[in-house]
Amino acid sequence: MELIQSINKRCRGCNVAIKLDMMKAFDRVAWPFLRALLLKFGFSPTFVNLIMNNLAATRFSILVNGVSSGFFQPSRGVKQGDPLSPLLFILTSEGLSRALVRKIGTNIIQPYKSSSLACPIISHLAFADDILIFANGSRKSLQNLKSTLQGYEHASGQKINFSKSFFVTSIFAPATRINTISRELGMQRSSTPFKYLGINLFKGRNRCSYYQYILDGIDKRLQGWQRKLLSPGGRITLIKHVLSSISLYSLASIQLPKGTIHSIEQRMANFYWGSHNGRNKRHWASWSKLCFPETEGGLGFKSLSALQSTFAAKLWFLYRKGGSLWSDYMRALHPNPNIPSRYSDSITWRRMKSVSSTVDDNTTVLANEIIWKPSSSGDFTFKTAYNLFRPTRCITLSSTHIWSKNIPKKISVFMWRLLHRHLPFPDRLQNFGFHQPSVCPFCWNESASLEHCMWSCSCSLKIWNHYAALLDINFTLVSSVRSACHVWWLADPPTRSETGWSNVTATFRDLMPCFILWILWKKYNTLIHDGGRFSHDRIIQEVKKECFDLSIAHPFQSTKSSDRRLIDVGLVVFFTAPKPKRTLWIKWHHPPSGRLKLNSDAAFSSVSCGGGAVLRNSNGAIVAALSFPLSATSALEAEALALDFAMRWCDLVARKPTLIEIDSSVLVHLILHNDAPIPWKFNLRVDSLENSQEEMRTDMEGMRTKMEEMRCEIKGRRDGDVTTRKMHIDNSF
Repeated sequence: MELIQSINKRCRGCNVAIKLDMMKAFDRVAWPFLRALLLKFGFSPTFVNLIMNNLAATRFSILVNGVSSGFFQPSRGVKQGDPLSPLLFILTSEGLSRALVRKIGTNIIQPYKSSSLACPIISHLAFADDILIFANGSRKSLQNLKSTLQGYEHASGQKINFSKSFFVTSIFAPATRINTISRELGMQRSSTPFKYLGINLFKGRNRCSYYQYILDGIDKRLQGWQRKLLSPGGRITLIKHVLSSISLYSLASIQLPKGTIHSIEQRMANFYWGSHNGRNKRHWASWSKLCFPETEGGLGFKSLSALQSTFAAKLWFLYRKGGSLWSDYMRALHPNPNIPSRYSDSITWRRMKSVSSTVDDNTTVLANEIIWKPSSSGDFTFKTAYNLFRPTRCITLSSTHIWSKNIPKKISVFMWRLLHRHLPFPDRLQNFGFHQPSVCPFCWNESASLEHCMWSCSCSLKIWNHYAALLDINFTLVSSVRSACHVWWLADPPTRSETGWSNVTATFRDLMPCFILWILWKKYNTLIHDGGRFSHDRIIQEVKKECFDLSIAHPFQSTKSSDRRLIDVGLVVFFTAPKPKRTLWIKWHHPPSGRLKLNSDAAFSSVSCGGGAVLRNSNGAIVAALSFPLSATSALEAEALALDFAMRWCDLVARKPTLIEIDSSVLVHLILHNDAPIPWKFNLRVDSLENSQEEMRTDMEGMRTKMEEMRCEIKGRRDGDVTTRKMHIDNSF
């Protein structure tokens, strides 16, 4: 995109962008060229022969009227569908890439002029068989380019489809220049926007019409889905994993206009709320209210605006970090990142500058390397960046309970709608202008409303009281459906008594409000549309059936005798025996005689953090010990800080331990293995521990050397004493 912005730069010969279309690219690879290329790249002859024999062993068969008519052996090409074929084709295309780089670098083909002279020369962009060449439009340059392409065709067996290939040049290019380019290259002129790798490249205003293909792709999906009966949970899954992913590639590559984003979100919202007889149903909540995580009261959809800002943040982070051709080009084009963006700047640069302050606030420099602070590894991660740009709300109690893995998706969506009052009860339909007489189909005594039918109705209360008595729930001072659910979810069970709550009973405490409300809602709709009478005994049995089916799909583990009552009342089919727990006893071992052993540990919580260390001798006696406060953000960081403090403490008291023992296997792996990813927050601490370890090894090697020298000296003295004594004995004789 940045190179296309320079297409109109005035220069002699004018700039030309050439889009090549390869004809049957995979099927036309010449085997002799591929063999010579692999050998030139330094692959061993054995490996090259293995690859070529694999290609030569290919056999094709043609079906005539559905019947195979024999086999024949190909003489060129790589096999379609073979995982090795893309790699071989990329190596084949490398021949053209290097030829273009060499000839443009030596000015045989005049280079494409960028907006800044400091920018590196870009000869071409290539992805498999999609090739985009940037060059100057002078006659001699084009003749050399055509000669290079013909040489590549002759050697590799590739064939350029000139009828589908085209070139784009400056709008200021005269007609004679355009005719010369078309005649020399043998292809027609095109104009922006044109599609490359699925993205429209353009210069000028960012128009919504450039992204109509995204909307067409979504409409094509929706046409097939709307004929099927999909539950709300199924629609959520399709939106999250199919519809949202259609625009992701474009969001990562270029900034979509607000109108396009609105159209995409409107289509997804219409699909979620459904349609009837070709007309969209009413939306009970705006799309922005659905784009929150489930724990924050939303449905877990991604905000496209936040996603677009996240991708822009990634581009700015890569620009600041450097180390790639794209970042080098952007740095040369915009050497001063502190200058505010202008309207004349490219759309990519303006997009990056819009999020630059947020990215800079969340980065730091450590050891001459840019660190992304929200990530533990220091590398840019999409998840942490998205959390910076998405809208946030407080985590609610109800949201953490209704999305349990034990609850079917359709019931979770129903509970979300109920707690947000998005169900079509008469009192809620008045907000849309529908005023109609209503009566509760359960008791026929009061008007139908969400609070009455789901909670305060005498018929509904019988269901609630039945299961409240069964699971020891007290419904005092409960005035609404939401508060009734909170009573179930906030019940404080006694965990130490054998006759009290167990984990299984606690699970049913969370599930029961959802199942009761779901069955009441189904019964409400049945009585409204089909008629009939309310039977609380039948409702109780239907709730039991939901729990019964759940216990079959997800068997519970329990060994408590008190849980037998759940089987007796028909809520659970059976219990599976829990897996036996294996207790591993770890014993402290004495260090060798005359040595010291250091043990360190840390305690971490959200309130406070501290560490301790103890030095003991070979008898197990404490030589020295201390405790100290720490400031850490994770348990692993606390362990590293505690060990580092203990090592420095040993240096201060002149007590060098020969053995160090800690209970964090992760920290031990980080210290002993250089290839392990170290969290950036205590990277320096781990480096210090590694240096201390090397110093200890050096000291131990020095001690061993001194001991060997002492042994040799003592042995030499003993040999000298024996010789002297022998001489005295000989002289006496």
